[in-house]
Amino acid sequence: MGSSRLPTTETPRNSLPVQLTSFIGRERDICAVKELLARTRLVTLTGPGGSGKTRLALRAATDLIGEFEDGVHFVGLASIRAPDLVVTTIGHTLVVGMDGARPPLEALAEYLRDRQLLLVLDNLEQVLDVGPCLAALLAACKRLKLLVTSRIPLRVSGEQELGVPPLSVPEQIGPMNAEATAQSLEQYEAIRLFVERARSVEPGFTLTPANARSVAQLCRRLDGQPLAIELAAARVRLLPPSAMLTRLAEPIHAPSLRLLTGGPRDQPARLRTLRSAIAWSYDLLDAEEQALFRRLAIFVGGCTLETVEAVCAADLGRGPALLPDEALDGVGALLAKNLVRRTGGTDGVPRFAMLETIREYGLESLALTGELPALRAWHAEHYLALVEAAGSRLRGPDQGAWLDRLEAEHDNLRAALEWSQTTEGDAELGLRLSGGLSSFWQIRSYMDEGRRWLGQTLRHHPGPSAARVTALTGAGWLAHLQHDAAAARGLLEEGLALARQRGDDWSAAWALHLLGRVAYFDGDAGTARTLGSQSLELARATGDRWLVAWALHLLGLAAHIESDYPAARRLYEESLSIRRELDFREGAGTILILLGMVDCSQGDYRSARSHFRESLALVRSLGSHWLMGNLLANFAGLAAALGQLERAAHLAGAAGAVSDAVRVRPIPMVATVLGEVTRSGQHVLGHVAFEAALADGRRMSLERAVAEALAVTLPSAVSSAVAPAPPERAGAVPGGLTSREAEVLRLIAAGCTSQEIAGRLVISIHTVERHITHIYQKLGVRGRAEAVAFAFTNGIV
Repeated sequence: MGSSRLPTTETPRNSLPVQLTSFIGRERDICAVKELLARTRLVTLTGPGGSGKTRLALRAATDLIGEFEDGVHFVGLASIRAPDLVVTTIGHTLVVGMDGARPPLEALAEYLRDRQLLLVLDNLEQVLDVGPCLAALLAACKRLKLLVTSRIPLRVSGEQELGVPPLSVPEQIGPMNAEATAQSLEQYEAIRLFVERARSVEPGFTLTPANARSVAQLCRRLDGQPLAIELAAARVRLLPPSAMLTRLAEPIHAPSLRLLTGGPRDQPARLRTLRSAIAWSYDLLDAEEQALFRRLAIFVGGCTLETVEAVCAADLGRGPALLPDEALDGVGALLAKNLVRRTGGTDGVPRFAMLETIREYGLESLALTGELPALRAWHAEHYLALVEAAGSRLRGPDQGAWLDRLEAEHDNLRAALEWSQTTEGDAELGLRLSGGLSSFWQIRSYMDEGRRWLGQTLRHHPGPSAARVTALTGAGWLAHLQHDAAAARGLLEEGLALARQRGDDWSAAWALHLLGRVAYFDGDAGTARTLGSQSLELARATGDRWLVAWALHLLGLAAHIESDYPAARRLYEESLSIRRELDFREGAGTILILLGMVDCSQGDYRSARSHFRESLALVRSLGSHWLMGNLLANFAGLAAALGQLERAAHLAGAAGAVSDAVRVRPIPMVATVLGEVTRSGQHVLGHVAFEAALADGRRMSLERAVAEALAVTLPSAVSSAVAPAPPERAGAVPGGLTSREAEVLRLIAAGCTSQEIAGRLVISIHTVERHITHIYQKLGVRGRAEAVAFAFTNGIV
């Protein structure tokens, strides 16, 4: 269940996986799907596992690519078990991440509202309760269409169900001559599929007078079901079709033939046939291959060869011993027999996965052999080890690679978390796992999901452990990013108290930093500075420079929101120096954005553009969704400051779309920048033209938005000029005012209202009011009259 690493304001033109190998015939079925989609907006392809629903959907969708302005997109849902994750999974596949500021359905509907788009939702039968949500999505998005595959229809208004028929097979084989029989059989889809798949394992295989009748009878015996036929055809190297037919006709007594769900009376004959085909293929494996097949069924979304070797080495107390150095041969054997498939992985590392129907059979086999409980525990421990190995590496030069690795294993990580919450599971393991994943969830914008898991695991394991401290701070960090200050403060204060109780200075320093960020979001510079100083003291005591850089970052933010730009710059640069030394790219990218904002405030647009561009390279390499939204917003602010207001509107629209997509609102300072872009744009371009340009920006692809950002130009007068000298430091102006506060005071003395000051300085009214509050506090005055008197008396005016 992958999603793009970078957010976009428009998904890639099309995102259909290339899965059309072995697609035989079905021309009439393809036409039927297309005709239904032409006259309705929700089509569900139903049929048992292995009936070819997915391939039919993909083939029809591929033919329809040119019919949808915003593309055709595939969302695989086989690994999703919780209905509330369906909408967020769709969002992440379209790069519309979720963070909790709004309900996921609302965010997705807003994104899709004006887009003409076809979504292919694959394997929905285990999350049928999401049906009303999909109906609501269609109601809100009039140009959206859904093509669903499921073993069971959704049963919602407007749904058109199309049962996927089996491949065509001959009704009967009359007493014609063998040569004519072989030729005539090639018209049937099931026969052609069998021959194609047989040739993939035995290149010389052909339909001959000697084998034609057996192949035809075999395909009839398998009811024309594509997966069953593929499994049989993969055996031609071992058995001729006549021998396969004989074997399939034999009664199978293994207890593993019990149906996956329910008893034999309530299951369709086609599913029983498919299960017989899987059982038959399984029975033909030797003992070691069967054991490996069963163990591979534990993985959700597949695994790497390295993990196959690890599971071979696992001592489960049951089944034959497997040797890790034989893993490659074992996987090769299962690949050749169509029981495992190779899929793409990160950095070219292949992954091996099972079709869901085959995996279900493997899980049942594990339960019947008694291996399942031990293997579930091993699986969870294996992925906990992976997450804990990622811990410190997510703070250094390998951050991007480890983020990608965790993304590839996200379905396995979810499975481990689910197991940890069961009565047979390990609650402490779940707490350690969720806490370790909090950074991944934060960077890759799985905000809602991360908070959900952290909340569950914290409730299941309330003891005062180190894992609880990590989970509390992780949950507080995610809540803070979602602007949920009350929840964040409660979680972080509990985490801080527990860290202090345990004598854990590192975690205490981190909790103090995060609490300071909550204060900064609230505009409380004094509290942010106090907490930042406490965090810095502890961080230096621990000797951890990563923590030191974060504390300096927070102190810079406290100075920044007070408009003390020289102090903010000094603190940011000190933090950046450490982060460059550590090659901590996410942190460096964040600081570069903040430095660019300081540059803009001081009129140094050349330096601002340089800082923003450098940050852009880092942000794109990491796939940091929320940073991309903040960065595009600042490029918009830079463009507006340089008078390029149409481009500024485009970039503001793109930034807004990304923020909506990942459902993380911009940080307060960036929200101010966007507000200033809006005011300037509407004033110069006019309301209608600005809103039109903003809407164009919201529809941009990421590539186009980045191109717009890089195209922000410096006028010759600016580009050739020496950067202006920074304004005087705090304290050089009487009363300890900053340069911006002195500027605000001069405008107050000139009789300007707060709104007029905001317009002249191109800042928000909220920012003006905050400056006025600081001025009154610093000067010890009670209102405008006393402030103006101070200004005249002390030469500020």
